[in-house]
Amino acid sequence: MANLCSDEICFVRIRTHNDVLFQDKNGNREMSLIKLNRHLITINPSRCYIHFLSSSIAYVLHKTGLKKKPCYWIMWGADFYGLPKFSDKYYLPISKSFAWRNKGFRSRIIQFLGLPSSKYIMEIFPHLDYFVGYEEEFKLTQMELGHRMKFLPWEYYFNIEELNLPPINQGNGTILLGNSDDPMNNHLDTLDKLESVVQPQQKIIIPIAGAKPEYFEALNHAKQKSKANIVLIEKYMAPTVFFEMMQEVSFVVYGHLRQQGVGTIIPLLFAGKKAFLWDGNPLKSILQRWGLAITSLDTVGKEEIIFLKPNEVEQQRKALKKILSSKSDTLRWKKILED
Repeated sequence: MANLCSDEICFVRIRTHNDVLFQDKNGNREMSLIKLNRHLITINPSRCYIHFLSSSIAYVLHKTGLKKKPCYWIMWGADFYGLPKFSDKYYLPISKSFAWRNKGFRSRIIQFLGLPSSKYIMEIFPHLDYFVGYEEEFKLTQMELGHRMKFLPWEYYFNIEELNLPPINQGNGTILLGNSDDPMNNHLDTLDKLESVVQPQQKIIIPIAGAKPEYFEALNHAKQKSKANIVLIEKYMAPTVFFEMMQEVSFVVYGHLRQQGVGTIIPLLFAGKKAFLWDGNPLKSILQRWGLAITSLDTVGKEEIIFLKPNEVEQQRKALKKILSSKSDTLRWKKILED
């Protein structure tokens, strides 16, 4: 944004209410959320770009009056799918018992005290002027929220050069299931589905570093009774180490019903891996619109657990190069910054 915009720009990173980083042409300053509010009122920005509409950011927009200025919502999955009003829709039956509980007594107390909460997020939606993101999710959120925003396309925030995409490597037959420990990966339901289509001792890697004990126990139990060779990745890995492990992966299976893990799946697709997603996941529609051949998890059969053909791999790489080219990326950013 700083490279493409000629206007004076400042950036705010909110970690906690006492840990805020403010950046502008004068350098970096650490401050609290209260001090940030005062400072923003003083400098009076002309517009606001929001990436991850968290409860703290929604709180700032309310308290500073920035909600009255042009506001651009650069959607990140967690800022919509994790809201109490919608989150239950994105868990499949077995995984639903592990859903994040964000509607309890603690949440009500936080709202009563006027502290940052999902209530502020729901109240800020009518004030947002622009939705920046995927068209499929624009339609989804407009339908759910009932608010009208102008749509600005933003396919992914890294272009093909910034991603440093890998050469072709279709792996040795291993399956990657999910991208994190979040129960919205619907690991348990997806494993149940895979049990009927994979061969005995099929290797399945599941990254679950940070999983809550009860969720880890449920996954470990599923591992013990499965005919597959399930490997639970329990510790965090550096990205380089993780993607080195991904070299053995041939099949990427996402159990989400929401857009998630895009930064993980794109390099793997570019390397020639085959992807399986539920039909209800908007990411499946997004990737198909880009020109990728994504296999349905809803109807998957044993005969579909096969490598992509060489021409399919080349088509996959060609489609990604086109949609994520530096030229296309710059044109999208200019539209967002100059509208």
